[in-house]
Amino acid sequence: MAISLSSNFRMVYTFRNIRYAAPPTGPLRWAKPSPPKPLDPENIQDGSYGPNCIPAPLPPAFSSPLFDDLPKTADEDIYVPGKVLRDGGQAKKTLLPVIAWIHGGGYISGSKDQVLQYGIYNGTNLIQCSNGSVIVVTMNYRLSAFGFLAGTTMETHALPNAGLHDQRAALHWIQNYIALVGGDPSNVSAWGQSAGGASIMHHLVAHGGTLDPLFRRAVILSPGFGPAIDRRGAIEEEFRSFATAAECATEDNDVMTCLRNANISLLKDANENAFIGGPAPDGWFIRQAVSVEYSQGNIWNPIQSIIVSHVIDEGSLFLFQNGSNNNSTFLDDYLQSIIPKYAQSGDIIPRIKALYKTAYPDQDMASAEMAITTIRDVLFTCNIRNVIDAYSSSSSASSSIGHTRDLSINPTIYAVQYSLPPGTHGVDVPALWHTDSLQESPSPFNNTTSAANIMKIWTHYQTYLISHARSRTGNPNTFGDGYNPIEWPTVQPAEYVGNTLNVTETGDGFEIIDDVQVRMSVSRMWNGVWEDITRLGGYAV
Repeated sequence: MAISLSSNFRMVYTFRNIRYAAPPTGPLRWAKPSPPKPLDPENIQDGSYGPNCIPAPLPPAFSSPLFDDLPKTADEDIYVPGKVLRDGGQAKKTLLPVIAWIHGGGYISGSKDQVLQYGIYNGTNLIQCSNGSVIVVTMNYRLSAFGFLAGTTMETHALPNAGLHDQRAALHWIQNYIALVGGDPSNVSAWGQSAGGASIMHHLVAHGGTLDPLFRRAVILSPGFGPAIDRRGAIEEEFRSFATAAECATEDNDVMTCLRNANISLLKDANENAFIGGPAPDGWFIRQAVSVEYSQGNIWNPIQSIIVSHVIDEGSLFLFQNGSNNNSTFLDDYLQSIIPKYAQSGDIIPRIKALYKTAYPDQDMASAEMAITTIRDVLFTCNIRNVIDAYSSSSSASSSIGHTRDLSINPTIYAVQYSLPPGTHGVDVPALWHTDSLQESPSPFNNTTSAANIMKIWTHYQTYLISHARSRTGNPNTFGDGYNPIEWPTVQPAEYVGNTLNVTETGDGFEIIDDVQVRMSVSRMWNGVWEDITRLGGYAV
């Protein structure tokens, strides 16, 4: 345990590297998380030990301090206001709301201590902003092939999506034990960015939306995941490529025995050279394509409130990581890469291209701008639109996705577009976790906005999100009265998403806009595509 003082001298206790599961080695590789074994009483864990979850290298475009020099870390860190423990923890009359953070990193990299030296993912900062009124838990989970290997062999002989199961085990730990340090297990908010935000989306449709995700509110920032549908084809082929690279090219159950007994150096090499995936349908925990589950209304209904967010330029970092570097052929190349082979000969690709000509008439179909737009839609903004429409009770949203949800449960939905320069994927993370030390931090934290002004904007932004976690109704305005510059209303979903909070350089840094990047027509088209591909492949449930 460590004790830290925030800048306003509030004491925060940090419990480092709390084990929520046994090490996933040997027979526990690609298995459901198991409870950790009791420690030797003479060798009590002091938080100093914690090996990192094995990552894979990120693409060269991701040159950012967010992804550099990842330290060795372990399972969970818990940040507790000092006053809670002084007042007796569980004996305290009012238990505090809990924020559970799921980090990003494209499912292949990252950790709960990522860039901790700059204050990123340091729960002390959020506790300071809340005046000591929240508890923060940050977690690790299995990454890359160790966390997201899938396919039919995995479905039969192992556990696909092990990283998602790790996250759920950490959330279970919160339910079972957070009250011991003054946290309220019935008042948990799940926060995540990129892969972390997308993971939250997956938990909301687990078992077809019938499995309690173990949180009541969510902040979903830039939820990034692509289409994964063809379990017997492309997903199984990726599994076989990984097994071959690990010198385990055997059949059926023997391949898992080989992989679980393989030398870790072989697995690391295979992880770096033969795996590029993320979460995938497995017919059980994630039954079918996540976009299809949302479009069909197969969601966990009893959610109280959700914030969804994207940056103004989600696509450019990913431009040359997908398909061809040639703008003139990008759209064709990209569509060929994301549409399973069995679905490429019909009308699916022509109707996608026709929609894009209509939806974006000012963009040249062979331009880099169109490439960036397509990546943004597929990987990010359509995911956001699915959350908004699935959880909206408005008639327009219900008709847009073709189902009628339980209107007796009416969660509040809030939307953000983060437009501060440079506006690329991940630049909103420092705003969420900001501390004074970020003023001197390297790119991408610096931008054209003056340091004093950006810190003011970041503080307001952080206050909105903290208020969402603190408020019993999930209202981001509750604890900002007289301080935050603008009242943030709930969304109005139409073709564009009305009442979106735009974080910008102009004025006080905030304005209410119609978000033209999160379009109903584009989302409906892609949902129809994924439903058709799911049906054609025999994967519909």
